[in-house]
Order: sequence, then structure tokens, then C-alpha cells
Amino acid sequence: MKPKDIANTGMAIALLFVTGYVVYMVTKPLVLPGAKFLFMAPLLSFIQYFPLKASAKASTIVLLNVGFAILLALMSPLMSVAILLSGLMAAVVFACVLKLTNTEQAIHWSMSSYPMWAMLISFYISIEITKLNIYGSQWNVLVGVVAIACFALGRIGTYFSERLIHRTNPKRRKTNDF
Repeated sequence: MKPKDIANTGMAIALLFVTGYVVYMVTKPLVLPGAKFLFMAPLLSFIQYFPLKASAKASTIVLLNVGFAILLALMSPLMSVAILLSGLMAAVVFACVLKLTNTEQAIHWSMSSYPMWAMLISFYISIEITKLNIYGSQWNVLVGVVAIACFALGRIGTYFSERLIHRTNPKRRKTNDF
């Protein structure tokens, strides 16, 4: 990775931490299961899109989530495990889609799927590892609905990141250089 890619990744980690904390505090009073993920989904994909677009490498996703997981390990080790695993899953999606299509599609699919992976892995950790089934007996249906919604909201966040890039500089549309 180039120093510029590492700097982009570091800025994205800082943005994720600060904006994630704000969204967490705003959504804390909501009692809807998965509400925090629904509010975070567009934000997660929006912010992570930029460093991935700049480097177009799966290692960027992994590096970004390793840094984010280390930062959040101070608050919750289980949350950092979920973040790390979500990043790995998004990197796998990126690599698989990249083999089938072009780089832009791989970026879109991986960043759209990231919030879904984060929600699914976090639900799994809370239900299976910590044995806190706060979602009730219908959690299977709830998880499916929230996962689809997180993917759709992640797609919206990715779309707006791409639109922001196109709007700020049309020449950058076809390149990966920021």
C-alpha cells in the first residue's frame, strides 16, 4: 500500500469512530432491535467506499477494519471481533466479485454487504456467544428482515459516495486516483 492509501484509511477510521459514536448516542434510546445497524448502514458503506475506491484492493478493507477493531477493542472486545470479521467477509465479497466483474462492481457489492455482515455477525455474537437473546423467539425472521434492510441501506450509502465523487470531479470518475 502507498502512504496515501494508508492516510486515506486512517482518516476513514477516524470518521467511522466519531460519526459512529454520534449515531450510537442518538439511537441509544431506540428499543427496536437492529435500529442502530439500520442507522449505521449507510454511514459505514459511505465512509469505507472512499479508501477502497482509491486503492481498489481487498487489503484496504482488511486494514481499515483491523484499525477500527483495534480502536474499538478498548470499549468492547466482542464488538471489535464483529468488526474484524465483517471486514474479512466484505474483503471476500470484493475478491469474489472482482473475479466475475470489474473493480467498480466489486467495490459496490463489498461496501453494500459490509453493514449486512456487521449486523449478522453482531447478532450471532450476542445470541450464541454471550447467550443474550434480547430479540425474542422470532429473531430468525427479524434478522432476515434487518439484514436485507442493512444491505439496501449500505447500497444507498455506496451510491451517494459514488455520486459525491462524480459531482466533485468528473475526471476522477473512471480512475481510482484521489
